[in-house]
Amino acid sequence: MKKIRYYRKILVVCMDIALTAISFFLAFYLRFDGRVPAEHMVGYYTWMPVLVGIRLGFFLFFDLYGGMWRYASINDLLAIIKAAGSGSMVFVLVIVFFHGLVGFPRSVFITELVFTIVLLGASRFALRVHREVFPKKSMLAEKKLLIIGAGDAGYMLLREIKNNPALNYRVVGFIDDEKLKQSMNIQGVPILGTRHDIARVVELMEVDEIIIAIPSATRYQLRPIVEECEKARVRVKTTPAIGDLINGKITFSQVREVQIEDLLGREVVRIDKDIIGKYIAGKRVMVTGAGGSIGSAICRKVMKFAPKSLVLFGRGEFSIYEINNELSSVKGETELAQVIGGATDKRRLDAILEKYRPQIIFHAGADKHVPLLELNPGEAILNNVIGTKCLIESAEEHGVEKVVCISTDKAADPVSVMGCAKRIVEMIIQGRKSETTTTIGVRFGNVLGSRGSVIPLFRRQIARGGPVTVTHPEMVRYFMTIPEAAGLVLQAGAMGKCGDLFLLDMGNPVNIHDLARQMILLSGLEPDKDIPIEFTGLRPGEKLVESLTGANEALCHSDHAKIFLIKFHGEQPGLSRQHIEELAAMAMESDSDSIRRKLKEIVPNYQPWTQN
Repeated sequence: MKKIRYYRKILVVCMDIALTAISFFLAFYLRFDGRVPAEHMVGYYTWMPVLVGIRLGFFLFFDLYGGMWRYASINDLLAIIKAAGSGSMVFVLVIVFFHGLVGFPRSVFITELVFTIVLLGASRFALRVHREVFPKKSMLAEKKLLIIGAGDAGYMLLREIKNNPALNYRVVGFIDDEKLKQSMNIQGVPILGTRHDIARVVELMEVDEIIIAIPSATRYQLRPIVEECEKARVRVKTTPAIGDLINGKITFSQVREVQIEDLLGREVVRIDKDIIGKYIAGKRVMVTGAGGSIGSAICRKVMKFAPKSLVLFGRGEFSIYEINNELSSVKGETELAQVIGGATDKRRLDAILEKYRPQIIFHAGADKHVPLLELNPGEAILNNVIGTKCLIESAEEHGVEKVVCISTDKAADPVSVMGCAKRIVEMIIQGRKSETTTTIGVRFGNVLGSRGSVIPLFRRQIARGGPVTVTHPEMVRYFMTIPEAAGLVLQAGAMGKCGDLFLLDMGNPVNIHDLARQMILLSGLEPDKDIPIEFTGLRPGEKLVESLTGANEALCHSDHAKIFLIKFHGEQPGLSRQHIEELAAMAMESDSDSIRRKLKEIVPNYQPWTQN
């Protein structure tokens, strides 16, 4: 990079020397109406090197070589005038001292100064004028792209860009922190420095966009890179994380904007692929809620372990269609099946399990929207409680080896109907005693970017220009990424015995107000100035601070550092078949008050939500 900057400076200096010599000659030419006498041509050749030397010294002194010509301004013109004027005064003094003014055409001093200012100014402003007079042509030109990461991902992007002119990009260089790679090149494209050089490289190479091509980077590693890119004030994109890739390949179509999910601090979670592969590879697998955020992520993870078949089961036909299309391109020998339906119809479930004979079921299908289920408690009972009970019973009857059910941190000391329904699901799981079917539950908090979560909402609000609505300045939530959650669900599926309930390590809690401010800043805007933030108050069923465990729960270590086994102490309330039947009847009648009373009876630590 230093060599490029050095050669560029030498080229500009040479141009200025030539323009100075031309200005000096034009001054003589104008003075003598195009017929310069021979004795004055001798004077020109004698004094021209002196003038060039003086001019060059003042050009360097006034830093005429530090600016970017495409952003030339009145300050650049003033610097040229100061440098040229100072040089002319010194040149006059030299002439007077060594030659005297007799016999030297004095008008040359003025006209040469004018020509120098005009020619040097024109050379600096020409690029800016061209960009402003011909904006359409400039926009149609190739975008100059800087790739951060001179590894396999960066190489794959470079190769695709070179092979696809329609992308309209030209890679001007790479950035990489590895010292051994400095001054090297990839297919003729140079590695221009480390992340600390990003701002200088962007200015030097006139970069339009930056792509961070480091799929293995953790959020801790990504954050300082993004901060350096923000200093350069150019558009920044990134490739997916390595855990989001199905076949390990990077394509330009996967490049996306840097998002808040990429920056929230959390160390990478490792899963034991050997253990997971042993219980999934070659098996018949079924995922309920397969079109949802968590369900689809579980499907992607499952496909990496080459199951014999994968049944995509869910109520949203378009979502099932989309995930099927995505997985079809990487399915290999795995058979894919699309099944539309819900878990509440036991006869329908029996027919599906009889047809596809799954050996492993991941149950991710559920209603999750807390405020909406406060208004529709019957649906929370039917889909979350009755649906899970029907699925587990049908699985046991059809010899399914393992059922992994998804739960939520809202089941811990619940205040919402949704959370209480999930706690009853956990009680159903804990009560299973089958010797042939292992049923376990996995509890975790919010996932970044899932449907209906706060991050997509904030993103839409910022795109509309605000305001961003936050329920309370002190609201706190636990977050993990969708791929992390899906990976740990698969890991938990390889652990434990029937009736076990696991909790995923959610890391540190995140203040939602701070999250909103970070997202606004990441959009290149200023909170409270460009985008206002409004506080709306808690919605029905919401807690100010979520807890991962209840008052009568304790955590024990498991075989995985990020998965805990939940143990209950004290006397636990019983759950009878009659309880479930009564809840189902109330749900069918949409008797909200009776449902809440029955929930309180079944789960004594349920505290129905109130505004206070």
